[in-house]
Amino acid sequence: MLLHPKRLISLWDMIQFTIRELRVILIDLEWREESLRDYPPTTAEKMNGVVESLIEFIKRLVEIAVKVELIETVGCCDRFIRSLENSIHPFELVKGCPITLDTFTPKELVRELKGIKDAAEKELRLRKFAFIPTAKDKFFEQEKLFGDGVYSAFPSARDEIKAAGNCLAADLNTAAIFHFMRAVETVMRVFVVHLGIKVKNKTIKEAGWDELVKLIKKKLKERREKYDNSKRKKRSELNDLKFYGVAADELNVFKENWRDKVMHTWSPYNEHDAQTVLVRVRDFMQKLSMKVSEINN
Repeated sequence: MLLHPKRLISLWDMIQFTIRELRVILIDLEWREESLRDYPPTTAEKMNGVVESLIEFIKRLVEIAVKVELIETVGCCDRFIRSLENSIHPFELVKGCPITLDTFTPKELVRELKGIKDAAEKELRLRKFAFIPTAKDKFFEQEKLFGDGVYSAFPSARDEIKAAGNCLAADLNTAAIFHFMRAVETVMRVFVVHLGIKVKNKTIKEAGWDELVKLIKKKLKERREKYDNSKRKKRSELNDLKFYGVAADELNVFKENWRDKVMHTWSPYNEHDAQTVLVRVRDFMQKLSMKVSEINN
């Protein structure tokens, strides 16, 4: 994975990056262990070079193990690093007298590396990793689940749409519908602003779903009456009224069929239900984005 500057990195990005690093370094650990098994007798000076390289390697392993919460592995690594550093600087003062510390042999290094590898494997077996089936991968971590038009028109709904997709991928169907309804509600408020509607004694964000739908319908009724009474009727205004009217009706459908029910413990939803809502919400937002945009409000 390439990390791009000036781009927000999601938790999933970081997890993927960390797991890939961990996989590579565990393979490297096994390779170093095998290499040292047949390491020929050598001088202390050459052995120090091996140890210095090993210290840097183990420090990298510690950085990654910390991210994955491999606590026992980190402890093993820290103790090993201290021992390795002492072996490179074999003279130490004890009560004012210099003593010589033993350096590591290749066999001893192999034993220590095997201990670290065993600790990492043991802890990884205790970690839980979620699997996303291939058929649902298309929903997971999708920034533009509903396409470029919706993504551009409704920035404030992006997080909810992405969260709904992640819930679909993880088979959390009721949660997916919950997030889809939050996305619809966000877009509804953009729609209200687009129509120039004002809410008395409160902000649009504070107004409830029912109240906003009533205000939308009231506004469209006023515009229709004005259109009918005008002498010079514009075809574009009639088209807009029909378009907005369908959108307002759809908001009622969302509320009665899913929004109210998902907010209470009426019943859980299955995968078919969630897929149905996905298609319905996607079509609604894609159509609305052709005339309504948060950017232009």
